[in-house]
Amino acid sequence: MQHRLIKSGRWSDVFFIHDCDMGARARKYLHYATKDQAYREWRCASDAWNCGLPVPEPLNICYCSETKRFYIDYRYLLFREFEYKDLENFVDNVIYLANQIESLDWNGLDRIRWWEIYFSDLMIAFDYCINMAGLCKKDQIFLSYSRECLNNLKYSNFIHGDFAIQNMGILGDKIFIYDLQWGGAGPKSWDKGYFFSQHPPRFAEKFFDRNKEIPLISVSCAAIKVGRCIIGNRNLGNIKTRLHEWIEIARDRL
Repeated sequence: MQHRLIKSGRWSDVFFIHDCDMGARARKYLHYATKDQAYREWRCASDAWNCGLPVPEPLNICYCSETKRFYIDYRYLLFREFEYKDLENFVDNVIYLANQIESLDWNGLDRIRWWEIYFSDLMIAFDYCINMAGLCKKDQIFLSYSRECLNNLKYSNFIHGDFAIQNMGILGDKIFIYDLQWGGAGPKSWDKGYFFSQHPPRFAEKFFDRNKEIPLISVSCAAIKVGRCIIGNRNLGNIKTRLHEWIEIARDRL
């Protein structure tokens, strides 16, 4: 049996596995996941696959007593990793994929409860940004307004939850999305706003007139990322610069 590490990260390791019985698989070992968290990813991935979304097919979920970790086997797909240089050509594909995810037919009250808990953690990070990032008073007032608007959005759609190029692959002209451990109920357009918050606003500008929520969610996600860095005592680097870019864009549209 072939067993080769193909991706290693903070939250999981992924191995390529091949045997005669089941063929090629990608086995994802979850480092810190509880049983509920592991099964939430499994359920979200299964829902997405059954609804025809471009995700690797989930095969099974198991607990490894030797490593004391859950793992999920997916059908192996030989796609290449999405890179920053691809964004210029694939931004419309990204939006199309986000719209597909939003349209997922699902029924998960437990996921709504999970989002409410997760959202409260996001708001803690938001408050750290407002109060401790050294922003001017004008920016603090604007972010406080954005926070209030975000708090009033309805949890009306299915979201991926970590919609980023690090969780995407390209096969031909098609984008695949994976790592659905943060999937659940969330506000409409959350994935789009979250995605664009990690990039210069110029990539999103042509979508603003069609979707007024993107600037709100993007500036909020940028602020949340700054707050998380402050909480974790991590270097802000260009993250704060990106926040200022989104504040200027969002202030003109909210």
